[in-house]
Amino acid sequence: MTTDPASLGFILPADQDWISEGDDAISENARVTAGLFDKRSYERGRIPNGSDVLTLASGSWTVSSAGFADTMTNLPEKWPGRFIMDNGDEPIVRAATFKPYNRDYHWETVRAIGGGWMPWRKVGKGTQPAYAPNAIRQAQMVHHYGRVDTGGRGAVAWRIDHGLANFKAKMLPIFRAAGIVPMITLNSRSWDHAENAGVTQAEVNQWVADGWVEISNHGATHSNVTGDDAIEAYVAEGLAELEQQLPAAKGKIFGFHIAGVGVQGAFGGFQGGDTPARWDTVMGRAILRHHAFGSGYVPGTNLRVLDGQIRQGLYHTGTDTAAVSTITGLIDQAIATGRGFQIMSHPSNMDTAGYHTTANIQAIVDHIVQKRDAGDLAVLSPYQLMVADSTRPTPALERDTGTLEVTTAFPEVTRGRIFVRRVGNAVHVTLYDVEFANSTPPEFFYLDGLLPVGYRPAALTSFPALADVNGTMTRRLRFQPDGQILLYDITASSRINATVSYMTPNAWPA
Repeated sequence: MTTDPASLGFILPADQDWISEGDDAISENARVTAGLFDKRSYERGRIPNGSDVLTLASGSWTVSSAGFADTMTNLPEKWPGRFIMDNGDEPIVRAATFKPYNRDYHWETVRAIGGGWMPWRKVGKGTQPAYAPNAIRQAQMVHHYGRVDTGGRGAVAWRIDHGLANFKAKMLPIFRAAGIVPMITLNSRSWDHAENAGVTQAEVNQWVADGWVEISNHGATHSNVTGDDAIEAYVAEGLAELEQQLPAAKGKIFGFHIAGVGVQGAFGGFQGGDTPARWDTVMGRAILRHHAFGSGYVPGTNLRVLDGQIRQGLYHTGTDTAAVSTITGLIDQAIATGRGFQIMSHPSNMDTAGYHTTANIQAIVDHIVQKRDAGDLAVLSPYQLMVADSTRPTPALERDTGTLEVTTAFPEVTRGRIFVRRVGNAVHVTLYDVEFANSTPPEFFYLDGLLPVGYRPAALTSFPALADVNGTMTRRLRFQPDGQILLYDITASSRINATVSYMTPNAWPA
C-alpha cells in the first residue's frame, strides 16, 4: 500500500523528490518534519560518476575511490571519503563538508546567501590556530631569560648549524676561551651523519647542562618535506626527539631554524619565511605552535631592533663565505646603532677551499672580545638576543668601560703592561710586571706619559704600599689630576705588580 503524505498532514513542495521505502513513499521534507531522519546523516550511497558535488541533495554520500573522485567536479580533494551536503532549514542556505579517509582534517564550504559557493576551507591539524600556543611559548621563554638589558649597547650572538665534529674540535675551544655561549641548531635524526662523527648525544647534553651551548630545533631531518601530516611531524617530532635525546634542554628549546634546502616552494610554500604569507602556511603555523619563535629570511633584519620583543622571521649573516671584515663591519654597525647582530656558521665546511677558516673565526671572536672588554658591545647567547633591550642606557653608576690597555702611552715602560678600567665613577689602574727604562731613577720619578682623560683622579692620591716581584713592601705610586703617574723610592731592579683604585669626577671616556 502507498501512503498519501497529505493524509499525514504534510504539505509537500511541488519540486520535492519522493523516497520509496517498502509500501510507503513519503517526501524527504515530510520525513524530516515527522522527525524520521536527519537530512545530513541520511545515507545516499555512492556519488555517481561525473557529478558536480555541489549540486547533490542533502545527505551523506560516499566517494568510493580516487578514480571516482577524479571524475567529479568541485570536490576539494581527489581522494575517497565522505561527502555531506546540508540544505539547512532554508533552501537558500547550503553547507558542504568533505572528510577524506585516513586524513586528520576535513574541508568545509557554504553557499553565500544570494550568491555562489565560498572557496573550500581546510580544517584540521595543519590549519589549527597558532597564536595562543605561540604566546604561551613566548611567555615561557621570557620567564626563563627575563628581560636582557644591554645598557644601551648593541649586541652580538652566534648560532651554529650542526657540524658537531668541527664545532667540538675547532670552534668550541675558541668560544670557551672568550666566554661566548653559542646556539647549536640540530636535526634530531642526523646524529649519524659524517659531520657529527665522534660527538655523542650524551656529550652535547653535558654541554647544555654546563651552560656552554643552547639548543634549537632544525627539524627532524635536513631535507624538504611536503604534505600537511609530514610537515607537522617534521616540526613537532623533531622537537620532541631533541628533548628526549638532550634531557638538559627539555622545555628550553624555544627556537626553530628552517633548513636551507634550496628547493623552490620548499616546506609547503614556507620556503624561508621571508614574507607574512609564508607564515600563514602549514609549516609556519606548525613552527609557531611549538616554539616561541622561528628564524627566517625577512630582508634587512640581520641587524635587529632590540626592544625586548620577540619577533618572527629574523635574518642572520653567515661566516661561511664572508670576509672577516664583512662580519666585523656588521658588529661595528650593531655597536653604532644599538642593534643586535646574529652570526651564523656551518662548522662542517671549515678549513676547506672557499670557506671560512679556524683563523677567520678566531679573528672575529678577537674583535668581539675587544669591543666587549672596551664596554662597547654586549655579547649574548642567541636566545638572550631575542629578548634583549638596548633602549635604556645603563645608569651612570653601573656603566663599565671594560679593561683598556694603555701601555703604549708610557714610552719609558720597557717590560710589562698597564691597564685602566672604569666602573661608574671608580677607576682601577693595574701595572702588571712593569719595569722602566731609567735603571737608576731619582727618589721621585714622574713616568713619561699621561693616563687617558676620563680615568684621572679628582686630587692627588696617596702613596699606597705596594709589593714588587720580590715581595718587598714600599710606597711607590701616586696618580695626579693631570694624568701623570709619580713613582717613589724606585730601585734599579724594581718590577711593579699593583692595582690602585680611586674615584673620579671626570666625564665618561670617549
